[in-house]
Amino acid sequence: MKKISLLFISIVCHQILFAQINIASMHNQNADAENSFLNPSMIGNEYKNFKISFLPFYANFGNNFTSAGDVINYVKEFNQKGDSIQVNTSTVNGIMNNFKKTNLIYAGADVTLLNLGLNIHRKRKVFLEFQLSARQHVHANISFPEELFYLFYKGNQFYENQTIDILPKINAIQYADYGLNVAKNFHFKLNQKTNLIIKPAVRFRYLVGNANINTQNSKLDFYTAPDGRYIEASLNGQILQSYINEKTFSNLNINSLSSIITKGAGTGFGMDFGVSAKINDQISASISMVDNGSIQFKENAYTISSKYTYRWEGYDWNKNIDSFIIKKDLLNLDSTAGAYKVNIGSKLMISGSYGFGKKALFKRYLNHYHHTVSLFYVQGFQNYLNATKSPMISVGYSYRLKNILNAGVNASLGGLTGNSLGAHLHFGIGPIQFGLATNSLGYLVSKYNARGVDLQFYSAFNF
Repeated sequence: MKKISLLFISIVCHQILFAQINIASMHNQNADAENSFLNPSMIGNEYKNFKISFLPFYANFGNNFTSAGDVINYVKEFNQKGDSIQVNTSTVNGIMNNFKKTNLIYAGADVTLLNLGLNIHRKRKVFLEFQLSARQHVHANISFPEELFYLFYKGNQFYENQTIDILPKINAIQYADYGLNVAKNFHFKLNQKTNLIIKPAVRFRYLVGNANINTQNSKLDFYTAPDGRYIEASLNGQILQSYINEKTFSNLNINSLSSIITKGAGTGFGMDFGVSAKINDQISASISMVDNGSIQFKENAYTISSKYTYRWEGYDWNKNIDSFIIKKDLLNLDSTAGAYKVNIGSKLMISGSYGFGKKALFKRYLNHYHHTVSLFYVQGFQNYLNATKSPMISVGYSYRLKNILNAGVNASLGGLTGNSLGAHLHFGIGPIQFGLATNSLGYLVSKYNARGVDLQFYSAFNF
């Protein structure tokens, strides 16, 4: 039983592996329009008049407690032993020792349906910058308490006279957002050689949620009395769920399609904030707060709650056999229809960059240095959807040749996976551009440091 349980956990983790934020792309200055969803003040930096992206997407999977190498070793061992119950203790202990107090598994995808950036010029300088966007998001986050794994592997005696919460927490959401981003450059001449540009920006977002499930406020406390006199389980749970009615999809027409796009199962609003400062095109710094918003789900919205305590003191042979069975109605499930609200996972990002080497004067509006080193710090405020309380810091280098080429590498610590190596590549052929990025190169260095698989691809047209 232990072997099967561990194999199941390992297979799941092998399929769901990575960090929640595409940090590799943030080091690519030619993809600032795509990156602006993590910092609104990045719009307008890499094009003169306008830029439109064609269906850029980012998909990622991750966990914070086991590597691809650990999983591969255990699967190989399992296949070699067949049905034998003998397990290499060192392999199992290696997996168990990696468990955190809270073990997270994340999967998500972001698809941008529309991303149009437009710069308004006045006297040969950018006066205002706008961005219109429409995006689809699917994010799922599952957290397992450490005690759940040890309860399966070592048994409840390991937790004698202790109360532990063994209930996994699930958060999943599918929503669309329609955004309007506005930024303004303010120029200051500090002295004859030093120019400072400060750019504040704000994005307004209309959020349309199509499906949601949230068990963040649920607990299942498990208690083992001293000497095993009894065990007690207490369920104090709350499940929030909402989705679009199946009839809406089965009878699609203009009205129902319009309702899905504009109302879905619930609506809400969000605002992203960012401000950046640049000195002589060489030194820049920025700070942003994004994904600040919530969705109120109304369609097929239910709150399912339960409060129940069950104590097992052994079977009393003087009673009927059906007295042993916990009946469904004894769980006191209470399902209440009604709207509820969930947030979308706020994040803070701080960044800085320094350009060096030869300065390129490109069409008088895209001045840059060929070499750039950049630093990013990202902090979530709860382990929820694509946010994590574990901060991430990333340092990277990129080489840039006008709008023709931008290639670079980066290394990150923290976040969901603990560490990662990434790279980005951008090509431009006239006004046509495309690029890709990944944070999954750690496997090439060591499979025991690889906890993630992800990929970004974009194509764009700009002038």
